[in-house]
Amino acid sequence: HRDQTGLDYADQRYYNSAIGRFLTSDPYEASGGAGEPGSWNRSVYVGADPINFNDSSGLNRYCVANPDSEIPEPSCYFTPGVDDGGGGGDQQGGNGGGGGLESPSLTKEEQLMKDHGVSKQCADTLVAENKGYSGVARALEQKGVLMAAAAQAGIDWRILAAIGIRETNFQNINQAEGGPGRGVFQIEPARNGVSESNANDFVFAASFVARNMASIMAHSVWEGFSSDAVLAGAFASHQRGRSSVIRQAGRIAGSNGQADATIETFDQGSTHGNYASRVMGLYDCFK
Repeated sequence: HRDQTGLDYADQRYYNSAIGRFLTSDPYEASGGAGEPGSWNRSVYVGADPINFNDSSGLNRYCVANPDSEIPEPSCYFTPGVDDGGGGGDQQGGNGGGGGLESPSLTKEEQLMKDHGVSKQCADTLVAENKGYSGVARALEQKGVLMAAAAQAGIDWRILAAIGIRETNFQNINQAEGGPGRGVFQIEPARNGVSESNANDFVFAASFVARNMASIMAHSVWEGFSSDAVLAGAFASHQRGRSSVIRQAGRIAGSNGQADATIETFDQGSTHGNYASRVMGLYDCFK
């Protein structure tokens, strides 16, 4: 919003529309990279191209023609070598800044790998989920909270990061269209016996999900399953429910099929039939 000074407040810093620059540098250091020399300009807005790009979230620039995409579309015009110097920030801890510019010669997956150094599996999953890098950046901003919750439960913090990105792109929001999910991890208060305020409390929610993940992964039903299958089953339980996954694993064990169980095995019965696989792909974003 524009305050009495005539400057636009963008949560993490002020923008001066008269000169087209932020008054301080981008606080999100990862938005700069040697691969795009222009990205070291820490005060420019949307790569100095506000005609074709916008940055309403303060996290990543996007093509005006396609506001749902966090990665600029090839149909946008842009100046090669000029990166988005960033934006304001968000409620999860003020990560401003955006990714690099997309080259027409690169796919979206290749662009993510080039700009952020993520694995191919991570990039493939982010694009399949219609997500850019902003959710990964938000998770990394909250790494300390995730690590503390995970350590108490005895699990890997990346499990929590991956679930949060799949559920909300790591945003503390209510489920769309009036659904029951709340917070980063979309905990359903009535189903899980927690208050709505607790479900929306990030620290509480991270600990809650961590304990649930630790509990199901320690279940005796997993004897003989591969570690990937166990992790996929745990991810699936967050969406399908613990009892559903335990029953499925029990049926597999009853027919001595543990060795044949794959990640995709636990996609069965999940949203779009790919929940476990997608969260496994997002988990790879933090390796």
